[in-house]
Amino acid sequence: MQKITISRDELICHKKYFYENVVDNLNQMKEKYKKGATTSRKQWKFLSLCLYYKKQLAIGKPYQLRKIQKIIGKNYADIFEKDEKFKEEVEKAFGYDNFSSADIGCNLLEYAKKKSKVCRNGRYDDKKILKELYTELEKCNVELADEIQTKIKNLNGDINKKVLVNIIGETLVVHIVDKDILIDKLAEWNPYIMQFHRKIRTCPYCNRQYITPMYSRTGRARADLDHFYPKSKYPYFSMSIYNLIPSCKSCNSSLKGMKEFSFEDRTPYEISIDDSAEFKFFPHSKIQFCKKEEDKDIDKYKEIFNIEELYEFHRSYAKDLLRKRLKYPTKRIKELAKMGFFSEQELYKFIIGKISTKEKILEEPLNKFKRDLVREIFGEEILKMVEE
Repeated sequence: MQKITISRDELICHKKYFYENVVDNLNQMKEKYKKGATTSRKQWKFLSLCLYYKKQLAIGKPYQLRKIQKIIGKNYADIFEKDEKFKEEVEKAFGYDNFSSADIGCNLLEYAKKKSKVCRNGRYDDKKILKELYTELEKCNVELADEIQTKIKNLNGDINKKVLVNIIGETLVVHIVDKDILIDKLAEWNPYIMQFHRKIRTCPYCNRQYITPMYSRTGRARADLDHFYPKSKYPYFSMSIYNLIPSCKSCNSSLKGMKEFSFEDRTPYEISIDDSAEFKFFPHSKIQFCKKEEDKDIDKYKEIFNIEELYEFHRSYAKDLLRKRLKYPTKRIKELAKMGFFSEQELYKFIIGKISTKEKILEEPLNKFKRDLVREIFGEEILKMVEE
């Protein structure tokens, strides 16, 4: 489990989305239960509590979510058990399914159509709609507006909604990734934009799989968003940004599945196990993930994600590293360096390969594993020599 961070821009966008969508739904529910029978009084109080803590439920840090859970656990522990229908309403009000299925370009296109006052069944290539579309784009970025306008003009054949949405989404993504522009005014906040901005390349749970998002006209893919505290049990945390962990499908669906972390467990937004545990390689036994110090989080992490079993598949890397060390002991490296063609540092980099610094562990798969084994087999000094 590697530590991940959230930028201020992400917090602003997520809070804005939460207030514009979730809060409105909760207010409508609260009004409904206010007018109901006395049996709905407890539900009304629960909804009032959610609205009171709306900011914390949107962007509250893990310790703040724990405080809210203590209040809910004390006063509303059985509220969902006694009323399954109410639970379903709360899940719908928080609207994670809508959030996770949102498309990058669709929101802007629908807004342009509405503003153009073209009839509901009007074609999306109507000049009035496209004019409003370009106007909204220009408000954010003129270069972006020109690029999308050119692409649409160069289209041949039928220009339907799907084609336009793909062009808008694909172009917005390029500007987000390459030019680091936050386009929250145009595209509705959703998991794709969140992950493009966060720029986490590998799964923070296993560090084995790439989770980099991809969005184009021909296809799209992104990481799963794991609910550290499951949304099936805690629907009121389903849209809490610090409860959403970008992860690979293997970790989220296959390994974690229905297993649960407790509120005593620390999240990837709070800790990194890099300082508390390390991989060990023994030629005649399995890869081991050993604690440097007593830490219950590591035991839970190993149990849920089967870390040692997963990394046994990478045993060949450990063997190869050991062979290289035996073939090129320190004495041999010094002899080669004296020949004057390469320095000791360059030679070690040729032999070991690229090793990322501690701060860049999530940029490439197996970085934690590789760092630990190089430290064990070659030593700390050589690790510092080759890391980039």
